[in-house]
Amino acid sequence: MVLGELSEKSRHVDWNNAARTEYFGIIGKRIEGKDELREKGFVVMDLDDF
Repeated sequence: MVLGELSEKSRHVDWNNAARTEYFGIIGKRIEGKDELREKGFVVMDLDDF
C-alpha cells in the first residue's frame, strides 16, 4: 500500500523528531475503502467529502 510505504519512508527523515506530528493521507476522485483507511489513522478525502 502506498500509504504504508510513505509512513515507512518518513522514519528516515531526521527533522524535529521529538516534536513533530505526522499525518499521511491521500486525496482522489473516488477512493474505495476510505472508511477503513480512516480507522487506521490516515487522512482520506474524495469528491464526496467536498
